[in-house]
Amino acid sequence: ASSKIGDWVRSSPAIMADGTVVVGSRDGKVYFLRPDGSLKASFKTGGRVYSSPSIMADGTVVVGSIDGKIYFLKPDGSLKASFKTGGKVYSSPAIMADGAVVVGSDDGKVYFLNPPQKTSKTVSRTMQVTCSESKISKSINAGSRKER
Repeated sequence: ASSKIGDWVRSSPAIMADGTVVVGSRDGKVYFLRPDGSLKASFKTGGRVYSSPSIMADGTVVVGSIDGKIYFLKPDGSLKASFKTGGKVYSSPAIMADGAVVVGSDDGKVYFLNPPQKTSKTVSRTMQVTCSESKISKSINAGSRKER
């Protein structure tokens, strides 16, 4: 089976526990497809989605968009929360063992985010690391580290 969506798909799909396939598209939407390929839901971001979605332990889908936001979506495709970075987000979020989300942005920063809790829509930044090319060949230095 296949499903027609709005535009190119460059992101890798993520598979939810119930078999739902989640994928981002150049049309700015995140698509939730049933295992038979039919459309379950979609969510419109403010820009193209090249980021591959990641799925948290509670089923929350995390994905970036070139609108500079990191979106936290409920398993039904609706918005749970979002976090605005300082640049476009092409990279794919990684989920740490403690549930924190790590994602890079075109602003040169790597964001470490606490995901929103059931009773809150707040996404807080725990730390950001700004990286710059080292003057010494074959190594990279972290330029700064800010903790909250």
